[in-house]
Amino acid sequence: MINLDTKDRKILYYLDKNSRQSFSSIGKKVGLHRNNIIKRVQKLKDEGVIFKFFTHFDPTRLGYQILRFYFVLQYTSPSLKKQIIDDLVKNKYSMTVNSCEGNIDLSAYFIIKNIYEFQKIWDKFLCKYRDYFSKTYFSFWCNSYMYNYTFLIDNKSVKRYDIDNFMKFGGGKRFEMDILDLQILKIIFSNARKPTIEIAKELNVTTSTINSRIRNLEKKGIINGYGLWINFDKLDYNLYKLDIFLRDGGQRNKMNNYILNNPHVRSQYVSIGDCADLEYEIILKNVNYLHEFMDNVIEKFPDSIKNYSYFNSIKMHKLSAYDLFPDYLNKGINKQINTKN
Repeated sequence: MINLDTKDRKILYYLDKNSRQSFSSIGKKVGLHRNNIIKRVQKLKDEGVIFKFFTHFDPTRLGYQILRFYFVLQYTSPSLKKQIIDDLVKNKYSMTVNSCEGNIDLSAYFIIKNIYEFQKIWDKFLCKYRDYFSKTYFSFWCNSYMYNYTFLIDNKSVKRYDIDNFMKFGGGKRFEMDILDLQILKIIFSNARKPTIEIAKELNVTTSTINSRIRNLEKKGIINGYGLWINFDKLDYNLYKLDIFLRDGGQRNKMNNYILNNPHVRSQYVSIGDCADLEYEIILKNVNYLHEFMDNVIEKFPDSIKNYSYFNSIKMHKLSAYDLFPDYLNKGINKQINTKN
């Protein structure tokens, strides 16, 4: 486990709020010189605490739907499990694929525009592996709300002080995106801190064009922000997916507000299908803290909760950037780009 001092925690917090901001800007907020910020960030990268800087984007703004599958395995050897995972990773529609620990074994998210084309591919997959799934949970992802890593700088508080600072994904107006936009998004999705001048050089356009395009993607809500992927294992934390099933739906909104105020809650999900009434991502030391957290919720809202379940991802097999929009690639990624703003 790596122990972070207060300065390191603040650096991670502010990088997650906006990982494209300058180190000088972060230094002013943390109270350190720019050069010290650079050294500390590099050390956090070398130690594996910072996995990557990435861009938050909303595919629903481009007319895409997100499908979610959870799998509980049976009769599977390690080699067969690897084969199933490999097929999920190779699927051109898959966005994320994770091995999990808890009440499910695998999770996979797919980004689609034509559900009929996806259904043909998915039927082949199920025909091949159906006997190895004791349970399959399917749902449509509708929207989500992502909050800051507030616990990094306020670990003792039981209430989030920055509750109004969040990003919403899903449910907005739809827009079109051309090849240049796609290329820019591909680059900054994997490295949100890549300088504009380097992006411009790589795509053979001007820096003003890149700046204008990025601002436009932000304005349209295709880009929601720039965050930080933290390896919480290094900090002795786990990120849990928490599903709460309600007995009394009348307390839903009050309970949701109460839960979101906890600084350890990262995200809230809203889905349709095989899913819970309330869904969250929460970052805690271990399952004992998770049960303690739920005990407090149950005491606050007696007789409102039927039950709850949880799991955590133990290995990410895929986080796709380039294949997020398969039909855009069919337009010809290498064709001449119109560089006008």
